Amino acid sequence: MFVNFCLRYRKSVVIFWLVLLVAASGALGRRLLSGETIIDNSVGIWFMSDDPELKVYERYNQDFGEKEWSILLLKTASIYDPGFLRDLARITGRIEKLGHIVKVVSLTNVRDSKTAPDGSLEYTQLYPARDPGDLLTRAQTEGFRKRLLENHILENSVYHREDTQTTAILFQNDNFIHDAKPYRIELIDAIKAIVREYPAVTDSSLAGTTVVNAELNRSSKNDSIKFYVLVVLFIVGTGYLLLKNVKDLAILLTVVANSVVIPMAVIALLKIPYNMVTVMLPPVLITLSVCDIVHVINAYHFERARCRPEEAIVAAIGKIWVSCLWTSVITIVGFLSLLSSTVNPIWQLGAFASLGMFIAWFITMTLVPILLVAFWPRQAEPAGKAADGSREVGMYAKKLIPILSGNYRWLWLGLTVAMLYSLTGINKLTVDTNYVHFFASSQDITRSYSKIKDAGFGQSPISIVLRYPEGGSVAAEGYFSKLLQFESEVRKDASVIKLLSVTDLIDRIDSAFNGKDTAGNRIAGYSREKISQLLLLGELAGNDDIKDFVSEDKNLVQLIAMTPYMSSRELEVFRKKVCDIGKAVLPPDITLEMTGTPILWANMDKHISRTVLYSIYIIAAVFILLMLVIFRSLKFGLICIVINTLPLAMTFGVMGLLGININMATVLIGNVAIGSDVDSTLFFINRVRLGLAEGMSWDKAVDYAIITVGDGTIMTSLILSGGFFCLAASNFLPTAHFGALVTASIIVSLFLDIIINPIILKLAGAREDALKARG
Repeated sequence: MFVNFCLRYRKSVVIFWLVLLVAASGALGRRLLSGETIIDNSVGIWFMSDDPELKVYERYNQDFGEKEWSILLLKTASIYDPGFLRDLARITGRIEKLGHIVKVVSLTNVRDSKTAPDGSLEYTQLYPARDPGDLLTRAQTEGFRKRLLENHILENSVYHREDTQTTAILFQNDNFIHDAKPYRIELIDAIKAIVREYPAVTDSSLAGTTVVNAELNRSSKNDSIKFYVLVVLFIVGTGYLLLKNVKDLAILLTVVANSVVIPMAVIALLKIPYNMVTVMLPPVLITLSVCDIVHVINAYHFERARCRPEEAIVAAIGKIWVSCLWTSVITIVGFLSLLSSTVNPIWQLGAFASLGMFIAWFITMTLVPILLVAFWPRQAEPAGKAADGSREVGMYAKKLIPILSGNYRWLWLGLTVAMLYSLTGINKLTVDTNYVHFFASSQDITRSYSKIKDAGFGQSPISIVLRYPEGGSVAAEGYFSKLLQFESEVRKDASVIKLLSVTDLIDRIDSAFNGKDTAGNRIAGYSREKISQLLLLGELAGNDDIKDFVSEDKNLVQLIAMTPYMSSRELEVFRKKVCDIGKAVLPPDITLEMTGTPILWANMDKHISRTVLYSIYIIAAVFILLMLVIFRSLKFGLICIVINTLPLAMTFGVMGLLGININMATVLIGNVAIGSDVDSTLFFINRVRLGLAEGMSWDKAVDYAIITVGDGTIMTSLILSGGFFCLAASNFLPTAHFGALVTASIIVSLFLDIIINPIILKLAGAREDALKARG
């Protein structure tokens, strides 16, 4: 037998695991101390390199530079107060000097086209003060305000005509989608520090994908520390309280250490960064890896009361190795099903969680028997607590036996039926992502988005890119007029607060050079030559804003739609509407693309939807097949299937009833819950089968299973639920929801395993016992 082999070569086995743990610890420690960035939530890490949407975004970045817009909202007594304007000029200047800032647009540095005395065109700053420390006179302030109100480009982008207390600073910063460096956190913190120095600013708010990404990285870092400390403390404390001795706790922690450190070392060697998904890997492994080891410890102490230690461990493993194997297989398959995901972090969590669970099973079957015999080398007392300090077997579970018969059982069955109401929420379950709602309401980012929305400024810049055919140009008559028509239709959408386009700049150039247009949209009727001339005039005048919207060869145009922050489903609806407008208005040889970080995030929901479906199909197929094969009994197989699918179904139903969507974190609930839920059921039913094989009645076999594996069921469930509940401490709500919901699933599973399962098995076996008694 494999256990005998390990006991025979115990020294070699111990050395193997010790060397492996030391080597893994060294690799992990080297990565942590290297100074390299280990947390990265930038856009590039979420998608496979061949993802078509990522390819579009990468091409867009090549065409227009790796940069993105964010918004800083400032509130004051009056945005036209000379003192505030002076502070705003200083704030603007200081932000412009920050690293990774490409461009800043505020009231005090915006420019407009005008004609110089010599008839040439100039692109000059509207704010009349030439030094940031200068105070404007009343006349200068009124003149400045008048020029602002004349420029329709600035309205609803940096100011509102009716609101004199709020203004926006738009800033463009580097957007290196494959760069793990934490420059976004540093940038956002630096901007906040600058604003705090000016008392004229009574309130400020920041929004944009740069801000969200910075908060994701910050939350990942905070969660990694918080989770590991909480979960380790919980496992140590609860393990000691339940196991009642330090020796068994040390064995448990040995399994946990290896199953966590080795996969994390592999991640370190591959230089894979942490993110909001993989940051959950150590807590998940710490928690799930204890399942088999607790059952092995309990089985060993039960057998040690009957025979010598080495015989006891062989007997214990012999009775539970099948359950240990198949619970591990099902858990591993659950994680491996995540390899069907095209979302990189989900794929990574599936791969490395599978590795960790395999290590947990392998060390339980090889090293744990050696440690148990070494730590408990004498035969235990036949009953009660042994003199060597080991725990009494069945001390928790046997107290349940009296309440599983008589009228009690109908009470528990009635409660189960009432719990089935939660299943009605399954049809309300949706896949949707709203990053703004992912953070606690007390966090600054959540309040900021709410304030910017209330102020009526756009929080999310959506890039709409038009690619003209070879030889085509935005200036061409047919193309330019259609562009104006397309913009007009897009502006009508209620989601569009402001649409920024090169046509606005061309219109301002035309007004400055040819006089104000009082008859309507004059440029719509211009020839290709005139449009080209206006663009050239603007470039000669130093209008570098043009290159933000038009490529050098003029065959690529970008429109920026400033919208409220939309969830993925809302953004997908908006995207379809814009594409439909493009199909109806634009010439067929123009290619329309919508891209940007919000678009990529919205597209990720499609990948998540596929992940949910594929993983559930894989888990369900493997689970049902294994249950029928393992038990070779339709009765046992069906009971096990029902007992283990109900907790997960109820959890999804609760999500639907509470309005909790499937997203990057909650998508993992099914894979984790099925692995944790199936453990106890398999051990329990397998022990019932063993009791029946020994000639026991159904009633006796069920009681025998409660006494022998009931403690393991209770202990693993308590450890699992507490370990996952530690994740609920996260300020990142998807992670908190994941922790709380998996905890709920485990608690429901414990109730079904230790209360309902014995009742059903006793009821199912009562008829067979009666038939045997009669003859």
